[in-house]
Amino acid sequence: GNTIITVSQAGNAIYAPAANVSQNLTVNKLQQTITFNNFPNKVYGDADFEIGATSSSGLPITYVSSNPSIASILGTKVHILSAGSVNITAIQVGNLTYDAAPNMVRSLTINKAQQTISFSEIGFKNYNDPDFNVSATSSVGLPITYRSTNTNIATVTGNKVHLIAEGNVSIIAMQVGNTNYNAAPDVSRELVVGYSLPASNFKLQATDETCKTSNNGTIGITATQPLSYTAVITSNNKNSTQTFSTSLQLTGLDAGVYSICITVAGSSTYKQCFEVIIKEPKDLAVYSSVNKDGSQVLLRLEGGASYSINLNGQVITTTQQEILLPLIMGTNLVKISTDKTCQGTIE
Repeated sequence: GNTIITVSQAGNAIYAPAANVSQNLTVNKLQQTITFNNFPNKVYGDADFEIGATSSSGLPITYVSSNPSIASILGTKVHILSAGSVNITAIQVGNLTYDAAPNMVRSLTINKAQQTISFSEIGFKNYNDPDFNVSATSSVGLPITYRSTNTNIATVTGNKVHLIAEGNVSIIAMQVGNTNYNAAPDVSRELVVGYSLPASNFKLQATDETCKTSNNGTIGITATQPLSYTAVITSNNKNSTQTFSTSLQLTGLDAGVYSICITVAGSSTYKQCFEVIIKEPKDLAVYSSVNKDGSQVLLRLEGGASYSINLNGQVITTTQQEILLPLIMGTNLVKISTDKTCQGTIE
């Protein structure tokens, strides 16, 4: 500040007092500066952070944001409100000892945040299914829009998919972003539109060969829904094709594995396949064991469903695989056959 310094001399016995002399004294305030580092780039959603400017005098710094709707000041911290650019000004107004420091301005850039889309698989739909909803979500809760890659197969209105025809199409989920978020990477899910029937629509029944090489096995196919079906039958590298509406009877079949694939007229995608096994009977086989005293014989029977046993003129019929029979003293005569004459007789 300013003050007046006055010098006086009161004199003595010899000298008279001297005239006072006054001078103005100006004491200037000290200068100060602000140290304020540049900001690193920030991202929307980042936590509040310290600004960190300092004055050379050690006096406290205050701050001002050029756009509080993007970034506001909370004491010595910045609070991010939106993506964008803003200037932060550091101020030290001085005091009785120090002049105000020159303001320092630093630019703060707040980038948009990233986001992702979660979108469940869609999979297979029957082309005559009703409209259905898809439900992708954004990691930040922004609304999703959708599009179809082939509107001849399926269209999308809002989040509802409408099926038009059979084929494969992709449904794309999109989120274009906003002021604070970049657009999310699109997510694609495949939709297969086809024709389907209930798993119980077809019933198959097989009858095995009655004898080896008799070639008289059968396969019967019945359909619940009467449609125009085509069955392709494959066995031993041979194919045959037959059409039917409600039932089909395959006859004259030899033993083996039959692959039967059924399609529906007018559908390019529907196919249901079955594997059917036609068996042939085993050879008749008999295994016997006599007890220690020779009074009984245990017969073990294989190859038939029903057996006829002629033991010493007495005929016994059984479906059991094992049977215990009494023996007589001396020679016993046994003849065993099945209900199928082609399996022969064992004596």
